[in-house]
Amino acid sequence: MLMGYRNSWNSADQIPQRAVDEGLITAFGQLDPTDGGSTSRYSLSGGWKGPAFGGDIDASAYAIDYRLNLWSNFTYFLDDPIRGDQFEQADRRKVYGFTLSQQWESGRSHWRVGADGRYDDIGEVALLHTQRRQVIGTVRDEAVDEGSLGVFAANEFRFNVSCAVTSGCARTLTVSTWPVRCPPIPAMPRRKKPPARPA
Repeated sequence: MLMGYRNSWNSADQIPQRAVDEGLITAFGQLDPTDGGSTSRYSLSGGWKGPAFGGDIDASAYAIDYRLNLWSNFTYFLDDPIRGDQFEQADRRKVYGFTLSQQWESGRSHWRVGADGRYDDIGEVALLHTQRRQVIGTVRDEAVDEGSLGVFAANEFRFNVSCAVTSGCARTLTVSTWPVRCPPIPAMPRRKKPPARPA
């Protein structure tokens, strides 16, 4: 099965009530017209189920390509009064996975064993300082590789048509690496309010 999705948008985000009260913008307006985002997701999946190895086998696999760029500006010019406080959250990843199980009957027992795995190839996960969607600084820029593999086994023993006992066990192993391409930089200090003048 092949599926795809792609979208882009501009958002009003959070707006100050006083800007609406003063008529600068409408209740559905925006102060930064470049806030918004774009995303896409494409996936390919398939599976097979049928008799094999003296029982029934069920197998499936999938691959996903996902991208997200999200621009937001919650504080406008509070931290950077010249270029503004807009920031971008970027996520670019490929995901691969599978599931495999085998079940069969043996006397009064019904056995089921299987495994599943997933690998995330995250080429970019970043937090960037931007101005009108153009990158002007990097807060974090990282790449992540993460994989997991799980196995399980289950047995159902039937004493009679109305009584059965089920037992099983499972184990999952997860391994990840997190190389930092750009080390984090200290957050920009907020501007201090000027001291109040004595009356």
